[in-house]
Amino acid sequence: MSVTLSPQYEEHELGELLGIVRTVLTRHFNNDPLALPEPEAYSEKLHKPAGCFVTLEVNHQLQGCIGAISSPMPLIHEVHNKTLAAAFQDRRFTPLTAQQLDDLSIEVSVLSEPQLLEVESEQACLDFLEENKVGVILSCNHRRAVFLPQVWEKLPVPFDFIRALKRKGGMDEADWPSDMRVDVFSVDSLKQGFRD
Repeated sequence: MSVTLSPQYEEHELGELLGIVRTVLTRHFNNDPLALPEPEAYSEKLHKPAGCFVTLEVNHQLQGCIGAISSPMPLIHEVHNKTLAAAFQDRRFTPLTAQQLDDLSIEVSVLSEPQLLEVESEQACLDFLEENKVGVILSCNHRRAVFLPQVWEKLPVPFDFIRALKRKGGMDEADWPSDMRVDVFSVDSLKQGFRD
């Protein structure tokens, strides 16, 4: 049941990714042409494919969060695309407006490669999560749901965390089918105010 998850990105690299988020939103609201980031302007590690999420909050309330567990495209391009999706295509929220930028915080989370957590029961999963506040992917019967590690801030109890994750995936909260798959991952993330 052991997994090894370790940081992969430095703060300055995550800062470069937040710079992409700022550029995308600024260009959008200035009606400037949008173009994918040029690789030579960014650290080499950011050219490699990686899963990521872009999270937007206005006055500490979620305004949009879109991501991918994995991606075939360079991370800098994935962040560009997910910024647009989080700001304007997250169906849970109305699209971001220019008036919200002063109260906007932006966060980029880059995912490690998910690792299978071999557990035979929900209790075994909960026992692992009691000691390891990681990101979790639950998959069962063509349904899948993902929580980033940041969700632990709102749901610190593993039982509540897993129940909410099942609910998000449209699964029976009280059930743990024999084909339930659990993958875990870590993230390297950085959060700042849009105007910082």
